[in-house]
Amino acid sequence: MKQISIAKLNELLISLKAQRAELLEDKAHMLSHCEFDCAEDEFEFDWICTDIEDIELAIDNIYGIMCHPKTIVDGDMIYYTEDEDF
Repeated sequence: MKQISIAKLNELLISLKAQRAELLEDKAHMLSHCEFDCAEDEFEFDWICTDIEDIELAIDNIYGIMCHPKTIVDGDMIYYTEDEDF
C-alpha cells in the first residue's frame, strides 16, 4: 500500500485546479482574439487543449483514489493500492 497526506493531496488538487483555470482563460482568450491564420496559433491552442486534458485526467485520478472502496483513511493519511482498478 502507498500512503499520502490528505493535506498534500488537497494542495495538489488546489494547484491543479488553479492551473486548469488559467489554461481555460488562455483558451477562451485565444478563441476570442486569435485568427488562427498561422501555425503558431494553432500549435499553441492545441498545446493548451492537451494540457487541459492532462490536468483534468490527473484531477480525476486523484478523486478516483480518494473515493475508491479500497482506499483507507486513517487520521490525516490516505492509504491506497496501485492496481488495475485505479
